[in-house]
Amino acid sequence: MPTAAIEIDNVGRPLTQWITASQGGVGARVKVMQVLIPAVGAIRVEWSLTIGVVSVQMTQQQVVVRLGYQSLLDRPAVALRYDLRTAPGLF
Repeated sequence: MPTAAIEIDNVGRPLTQWITASQGGVGARVKVMQVLIPAVGAIRVEWSLTIGVVSVQMTQQQVVVRLGYQSLLDRPAVALRYDLRTAPGLF
C-alpha cells in the first residue's frame, strides 16, 4: 500500500486547534496538487492526488501526518456479523 508523511516544523496555534477539534484528524483527506504557472495569471494543475490521514503525531516543535489508503483486504465482507457478541440470544 502506498504511504507518505508530511512533517511540519514550527507548529502554529491554528493547526493544533484543528487537530484537537477534529480528534486527531484521522479520517480527514489531504489533496496534493502539482501546479504550474506558465505565464502571469495562468495556473495549470498538472496532477492531483487525494489521500486519507492515517495518523497524526504532535509535539511542541513538530507535527507528523501519516497518509495512506485503507486496506481493502482488511475490511470485513459484511457490515454486521452475527456472533456471540452481537447476537447473544442466538447462541
